[in-house]
Amino acid sequence: MGHSLLGVLSLFLLNTLLSCGHTESHKPRATVRASRTSIPVAGTLTLTCSVEESAGWSYDWFTRSPDHDETAIATNRVLNSISISHGGIYWCRGRRTNSDFFSEKSHVHHIEKTLSNRSFVVLQHNWTEIFSGETISVRCEIQGGGDTQWDYEWRTTSSHQPVTGTNTAPTHSEYRLGTASVFHSGEYWCKARADLYSSTEWSDAFQLRVTPNKPRPRLIADNTTITGKGSVALICSVDNAAEWRYDWFRRTSASSAAQIIRYNETDDEISISEEGIYNCRGRRGDTTFFTEDSNLVTIEKRVSHKASVALQPNWSLIFSGEMITVRCEVPADVLTEWEYEWTKPNSNTVPTHNEYRIVNVSSSDSGNYRCLAKDKKKLYSTTEWSNVVTLTVSERPAANLSADRAFPVGGSVLLTCSVGPSSPGWNYYWYRGEKTSEPLTDEDFKSNGQSASASHEGQYWCRGGRGDPVYYTEYSNSVSIHETVHNRAAVTLQPNWPNRYRGETVTLRCEIQEETLSGSMNGQQPAHIHLPTQMNSGLVWGHICAAVTGVRAD
Repeated sequence: MGHSLLGVLSLFLLNTLLSCGHTESHKPRATVRASRTSIPVAGTLTLTCSVEESAGWSYDWFTRSPDHDETAIATNRVLNSISISHGGIYWCRGRRTNSDFFSEKSHVHHIEKTLSNRSFVVLQHNWTEIFSGETISVRCEIQGGGDTQWDYEWRTTSSHQPVTGTNTAPTHSEYRLGTASVFHSGEYWCKARADLYSSTEWSDAFQLRVTPNKPRPRLIADNTTITGKGSVALICSVDNAAEWRYDWFRRTSASSAAQIIRYNETDDEISISEEGIYNCRGRRGDTTFFTEDSNLVTIEKRVSHKASVALQPNWSLIFSGEMITVRCEVPADVLTEWEYEWTKPNSNTVPTHNEYRIVNVSSSDSGNYRCLAKDKKKLYSTTEWSNVVTLTVSERPAANLSADRAFPVGGSVLLTCSVGPSSPGWNYYWYRGEKTSEPLTDEDFKSNGQSASASHEGQYWCRGGRGDPVYYTEYSNSVSIHETVHNRAAVTLQPNWPNRYRGETVTLRCEIQEETLSGSMNGQQPAHIHLPTQMNSGLVWGHICAAVTGVRAD
């Protein structure tokens, strides 16, 4: 009986021990919940502790800050919530009321406190526009930050997200973007952290836009010609001019290399007194970002000489087909070798010499001509433009031939050849017979300028010619010369009755008295003229006849 009771007691004690051991290995775990994610400025936050939704517990609260070890902030607290105003790591555990039995500790809960300081994202250089290729940074500035040693956090919507590395330092106040590209365009935010559990709010978004192409300045001159000892102003125009500094360049010719004449100028305008080809560019930034080069502007300098245009030959009228030379003349200067520039109506050729010859001038060459001379060693040092000389080209003229009188026996006729419209320089060429015949010479024909004395019958022409080689007008009209006789013509009536009656027949004759040449009557031999058989009474007939030769213009 005693042994049986001992066995029962032993089994009871064993079951009790096993039961207690099983309970100890399955302690419930406390859980912490926060009323918000962070402690607002000048505010608090409520933490709530619960043990697997069971009752009969009181609560112990613990914290740990960056500068302190674990600290109990509340013990055996009946209420399961506390209000906190400092950031840190918080956790809790439950204990049975009036017992030394504890739950497992909760997981730690990180609580941040929002500081009153405000953060701002600013561009390192407060430029209006950022261009691809510039080296830029954004900076996080803290309002009222004082001497606090801050750590920084960044976020952005750009394609280049901030990462920790050698090129970027997103825990520093300055976020170096390096060489900007369009992929850096986007919004940027920052906040500053005083310690692990207190920070500012995120800043407002800063919008960064990166323009893909470099700007190109526009170079403007208030005048492109320097006169005498004067000067001209050049302006390098680029948007937001105050954000740039300027480099200035000059070339002495189109093929020469550009030489820098001004460097890193703060003013976008300069004054120059030398001729040449100029351009500019803008620069900015610590590592120097350049704009594109500006357009080129050519500045010329006028020397004291003035060119003049001369026509050779200098005739008032020039006719189609003539040869003429146009010359640019500059007062003698043995020290200067010139090159020439022309403005003229026919731009098919642009001569650079002081003269050019138009071999076969036409109406298309009519117009205004002017020139200037350039110093070959200083191509943009020039004379003044000459005055305009107007060349008028008319159609080829025709000569006109006239005779002063009839051709008397043994005498001569004065022929006059003229060219219209009137112009100087003409010589006159005379022809008798065919137009293709050789011009008459002084041996058989006496001429004096545009007049000539003709003492032989025939058909005459003339034409004018001038220049070398000779330029001819059209042939004149022709003039026929016939010799005039001085015999007297008389009309006789046959029969020579004193009275005539109606119905009678009479004959009229034209007789040449003392005839020495064969005359002509209207180009025919003399002939009888018969009166009509019917005549009115009282009608008086008058008859005239003549045998003539003379001048006839065909």
